[in-house]
Amino acid sequence: MLLRRAVPALLVSALGATGVLLAPAASAATAATPPTYVALGDSYAAGFGLPLPATLTGQPVAGCEQTTLDYPHRLATSLGLALTDVTCSGAVTGDFSAPQAVTPMPDPPAQLDVFKTIQPDLVSITIGGNDLGFSAIAQACIALTKNGPTLATAATKTPSLSCKDYFANAGKADDPYARIPEVTAKVRAAIAAVQAAAPNAKVVVIGYPAIAPDAANTPEGGCFTANALPTPVPVPGLPVPLVTALPFTDIDIPYLQVLQQQLNTAIGQQATERGASYADVYPTSLAHSACSPEATRWVEPVIPGGGGTNVLHPSLAGTQAMANALSPVVEALLAPAAPTTTTAPPTTTAAPVTTAAPTTTTTTAVVAVTTPVRPQASRVLANTGPAPIGPLLAVAGAFLTAGAVMVAGPGRRRR
Repeated sequence: MLLRRAVPALLVSALGATGVLLAPAASAATAATPPTYVALGDSYAAGFGLPLPATLTGQPVAGCEQTTLDYPHRLATSLGLALTDVTCSGAVTGDFSAPQAVTPMPDPPAQLDVFKTIQPDLVSITIGGNDLGFSAIAQACIALTKNGPTLATAATKTPSLSCKDYFANAGKADDPYARIPEVTAKVRAAIAAVQAAAPNAKVVVIGYPAIAPDAANTPEGGCFTANALPTPVPVPGLPVPLVTALPFTDIDIPYLQVLQQQLNTAIGQQATERGASYADVYPTSLAHSACSPEATRWVEPVIPGGGGTNVLHPSLAGTQAMANALSPVVEALLAPAAPTTTTAPPTTTAAPVTTAAPTTTTTTAVVAVTTPVRPQASRVLANTGPAPIGPLLAVAGAFLTAGAVMVAGPGRRRR
C-alpha cells in the first residue's frame, strides 16, 4: 500500500559537565494519509454497463453511468488511494474543459474543474476513443451476414460489402485512419491541460484494450462464426436478426484491429512526449478481445455476456486487467524517492618513502554520490481522430434490444 510516512525525530541534549542525557524519542510521526487520486476519462474508464456485482455510483452525475468496479475504483482499492472518480461515459477531450451533455440531466462539470480543486498526487487519463468516433465506426461495420453487407453499405446502398471498402470510398472526412492526426493533437492538448492544472500531480495515461483480435488470436473460421448465437436475436432497425455476438466480417476484423492499434500507439506517443507515464494494456489484451470466449475476454462483443449492457466495452475481467496494468506504473510513480547518499571510503596512508626529505603521509578522500533514477514512462501504443459518420447513427442507433445490446443513438449522450 502506498502511504506517506513521517520519520520520527530523536532529540539529543547534552546536559551537565559529567554526562550525556538522551531525551525520549518524540512521537512526532503524523497519521499516514493516502495519496489523493483523480480519474479522468470516458466510458472505458467509467466501467460503462458492467454487470453485477458492479453497481452504479451516481458520480459525478447519474447520466455518466459510472460503476463501482471500473478500473479507477479497483486501482484505488488495491493501492490504498483516496479516489475522486469523475470519469463519464461518452466523454471526449473537450469535456475536460467544458460541461458534458448527458442524459438524463443534470450535466457533470468539466472534468478539469474538479481536478483543479483537489490538486491530487495522481491522475489517470483514458480519452480519445470518442474523438475518433469509434462507436459510430463499429456500428457502421455491423455485418448482416458473414460476408456482408454492413450497416454502412446497406444504409447508403453502396455496392461494397465491408466497411473497409465503404470507408475507402467515402472520402477523407469519413475515413477514420485519415482523422488520426486530428485526434492526436486533441489528446496531446488534453494531457497538457491536465499537467497545467495540477503541475505537481503524477500523470498516467492508459490506452484501450483490444476490441478485435490480431491474426494470431483470430479463431479458425473467423470471429463471426466463432461467436454464433444459439438463437438469432431480432434488433429493431435491422432488416435481419443478429446471428452472432460479434457481427463483423473477416475483412473488417483486421481493419478495426489495426485502427484501434494506431489509436493506442498515438495516445502512448503523446503521453510520453508530454512527460506523462503510459500503461499499455493493448498487447496483452489481444488474446482477450471481444472475439474470445466469454470466460477469457476483457471486452464484451455486440451482444455481451454476463448480464451487462457493456457492448464493445470492458468486461469485469477487463477493468481488472486495466487496473493491473496501471498498478506497477502507479507504484513506481508514488514510491518515495530514495535519499541521496554520500559515502567516503576509509582513509588510506601512502607507504613511507625514504629520501633526503622528511617522510610525508597523504590522505585521499573519494566521495561517491548516488542519485535516484526516476522510472521511465512505459512507452506504448496509438491514437486516432474524430468521426463525422452522420446518417449511420440513425440506423445503428436502434441497436439496443431488451437487455442485449447498448450502443448510443443520435441523442445527447456520446459513448
